[in-house]
Amino acid sequence: MLFLNVRFRINLSLFFILFVLGCNTLAAKDLYYATPRAVQKLDAPIHIKLTDWSAEYFVIPVMINEKGPYHFMIDTGMSYSTLSKKLAQDLNLTFIKKGIDTGNYTRREAQFYKIASIGLGQAKLYDYEVKVFAEPSIISAMHHDKNLAIDGILGIGAFHHYLFTLDHLRNEIILESAQLDPKKPGVFPFADTQRVPGIMLTLKDETHTLTIPCLIDSGYNGYFTIPTSVSIPFKKLQEKMVKARSGINEYIVYKYQLDANATFADQHILNPEVLYGNGIFGVSGSFFGLIGLYVINEHKVTLDLQNRLLRIEE
Repeated sequence: MLFLNVRFRINLSLFFILFVLGCNTLAAKDLYYATPRAVQKLDAPIHIKLTDWSAEYFVIPVMINEKGPYHFMIDTGMSYSTLSKKLAQDLNLTFIKKGIDTGNYTRREAQFYKIASIGLGQAKLYDYEVKVFAEPSIISAMHHDKNLAIDGILGIGAFHHYLFTLDHLRNEIILESAQLDPKKPGVFPFADTQRVPGIMLTLKDETHTLTIPCLIDSGYNGYFTIPTSVSIPFKKLQEKMVKARSGINEYIVYKYQLDANATFADQHILNPEVLYGNGIFGVSGSFFGLIGLYVINEHKVTLDLQNRLLRIEE
């Protein structure tokens, strides 16, 4: 059985189809992204180089209220942006309120601060609210686990007003005041599942087909994850236990190399590597997988967040 039962399979497919069909019908005010209130319009595309020590991650220089540069990682698997408590205090940011964050199916207290301006090269974000967490935070976890000395994380919502391209092969991101053309080949709709972009991943061999809704997550340093709410029918070419982090928590999960072909948008990967186990992206029973950083880094990924469109190129 590919899913737990036939009814689950039908409901899951219907759920995601409805999400995709609704991509272009929701008004901007209905979007879930935590977005800047305004941005600087760009006359031409700008190319922002990654820091020399970014490794496989997307880390860029950022100016905050005309101060910096600071180093922020881009995480398309987060709807909001966050910075360290120390940086918020050093910059004397405007405190807005306290709230509860429920990301990754956990509840943590967060403080909300407003940033008047964020500079990304010639691009500017204005009046943007960010979250600050007590330690341990995902920022300190990245420093501890990956030796990645970042000051904050820019979630997908920060780029809502721009056409946004991740191009690790050229060591850069690209921002444009433009939109994708849905009629052009290679452009696909996405769903803003869990407030971040999501597309369908299909795994297939000669006798089995497994289709899973997946979030596009540049904060996950792997290829794919498969939720434990589905069973894996494919032959495993390799298998081992590894440590994996979700937010500030660490888990022991399986890493498999599957004898199958992975298809997403119009791209294909043979014998994909996947993580499978409780804890990765939330709790047992989640039916979302992840398309991670290693996939993104082998492609050029462009996201049109306002129109919920994407293009993935080799």
